[in-house]
Amino acid sequence: MSKFCGVWYFDGRPATQEDVARVRIALSLPGYFAPQFHREPGLLMGRAAGCEGRRAPGMFQSEDLSVCLWDGRMDNPGDLLRQTGLRSDCPHAAIILSLYRQKGVDGLREVVGDWSLCIWDANSRQIVLASDYAGIRPLYYHKSASGLFWSSSLADLVRWTGIAELDDTYAANFLVHASASTLTPYAGILAVPAGYAISITPDRIAKRAFWTLPIYRETRYPDERRYEEQLLELFREGVQARIATGTPASSELSGGLDSSSIVCMADRIHKASPGQVAKLTTFSYTHENCPDEKYFREVEQARGLAGCHLELQECPAVTSDQAAAAPTWWEPRFRELARRMAVLGSGVLMTGQLGDLIMGNTPDDSSAVTELLAKGRFGKAAREAY
Repeated sequence: MSKFCGVWYFDGRPATQEDVARVRIALSLPGYFAPQFHREPGLLMGRAAGCEGRRAPGMFQSEDLSVCLWDGRMDNPGDLLRQTGLRSDCPHAAIILSLYRQKGVDGLREVVGDWSLCIWDANSRQIVLASDYAGIRPLYYHKSASGLFWSSSLADLVRWTGIAELDDTYAANFLVHASASTLTPYAGILAVPAGYAISITPDRIAKRAFWTLPIYRETRYPDERRYEEQLLELFREGVQARIATGTPASSELSGGLDSSSIVCMADRIHKASPGQVAKLTTFSYTHENCPDEKYFREVEQARGLAGCHLELQECPAVTSDQAAAAPTWWEPRFRELARRMAVLGSGVLMTGQLGDLIMGNTPDDSSAVTELLAKGRFGKAAREAY
């Protein structure tokens, strides 16, 4: 992923040398390339490309000094170019800014892909922060009486603001619901929610949904086979959109139905267009007597893939040295994944996680766990739950 951040002082005071140093350091960390900056009285913003888009400019400035910072993958640039009337060689950030001018934040629902963005609207003197319908690429902000800080990295804002106080509401929501929506562990630092645009001026913060789940729409076909054909076509399009970026793609492979389907489809697409789509690299996790290994090795053999196998003993669920702004389960694993992907130059990681949930294949076997708990067999209940 790319990275962007910025600071805006509402009274127009210039960004301090400390602010400039913070932004430059944030955009010069390992894994980021070609930093770009925009500076005017009271405003400093910048963006650096990740390994998946180091050649594509992700910052665009219009004639009226409005600026768009873009991090993401756009799957329908052709449609948006026709809507905006722009040339085919326009960067994605320019397309977004033109779409915003035409339709405001409602125009963002037209953008298909994984993305987050920041727009400096020079005419209305406001910052707009937005994230796609799934919130794949995080974005955070902190507003005080004097100004606004924002970044696609939570750690940046924790360092810049010095906020160390735990948000009690976040902790309560996390313990009860395993999520906390727009909150973060740090009081006063908020996350941009998926499918929303946050418009910020010195006087107010306006939150507006530009996308909602279309749960009341139905698609009906006269022939049952048509559903299967359409599902397969949508699945193929979804995989192709993620691997046709010109850079190597990666995918987790557990040997289960979901990840195996993704890997097989990606490999099929690669073999059909070897010059346009880079070969896939798979990552699998194993341990002694791993029940998954025979399955992911079967997929590797069937598709002729040489996958990377990570020992879970070397990448545990949690370690004592985790020092991220918001430590998570399996953080050591993802750090190792990020390192290996950087070596490959890969900016795409596909996964089969939540595939059963999305496809509706969610049998409830929680009764087995409950029965074991009732019998006091806590160890076996924990293994069954896992």
